[in-house]
Amino acid sequence: MKQSNSPVQANCRSLFSECKRREHLVLNWDFHKYRDELVRKMVFGRPLIPSWAEIAARDASMRKGRSAPASQPTKDVSSLRSARQRKLSKANQPVSRYFLLVETLRQAKDKDKLWLFLALWLKQEAVREPEHFLPPETYQRLTLKSRQRFRGISFSDMKYSELVRCWMPYFERLLEDRNRNHSIAPSVHAELSALGYDSKAVELIMSRRWRSAVELSCEWLAAHKVIHTNRVDPDLARTLSNAHSRVNSAISKGSPTEPSAKKAK
Repeated sequence: MKQSNSPVQANCRSLFSECKRREHLVLNWDFHKYRDELVRKMVFGRPLIPSWAEIAARDASMRKGRSAPASQPTKDVSSLRSARQRKLSKANQPVSRYFLLVETLRQAKDKDKLWLFLALWLKQEAVREPEHFLPPETYQRLTLKSRQRFRGISFSDMKYSELVRCWMPYFERLLEDRNRNHSIAPSVHAELSALGYDSKAVELIMSRRWRSAVELSCEWLAAHKVIHTNRVDPDLARTLSNAHSRVNSAISKGSPTEPSAKKAK
């Protein structure tokens, strides 16, 4: 049968291919590099201060909330005033971010916190990665708690968790399309196939009622024998789900605290 080239179908097939590509990368991972990358994201994954775009959007929102004048200016005057306001707002963005940065740095209560804020800022501005800027002993101290979160978590858990994450975008979308359709089963099956979803994925989601994309992803990986182990696992889907839960718990507990100056006006 000739495949349709509709945008929706092409999008589904592209997403499926991307999930397969990521799966292949994960299966060939190096344990230490992956653990270090997770730790780096946990500690240095958030921006220190809002971006220029976020500040501009906030300023625009504040201006929009102001009450309109009683008499409206003519179109030409309004256009000139609007252009002038945009220029002023753009010119003030660096100043606004500068004061926000200084205020954030002033709130550092010790040297390590100051190192952390500087590393976050340099990373956000694409100047230098934290591991290339921080002194090695400082980097070790700042990442210690996050590295401790992974003690007792095996490489298998990390690999299984990331394999589940690889397929979650695909099954989140499939689950949404399945739940959106309230037709009888044969009709839903045909409509999901027509959207471009893989036939085996459609069969899986139609086999019973699923609670989440995580559950679906685990079952998909188990059914397709992606993981090869020395012993037979009688419930590989549950093993995958438990590993994903353990790693997610470690990541959430090890997430960095947001700099308080983000709330500064």
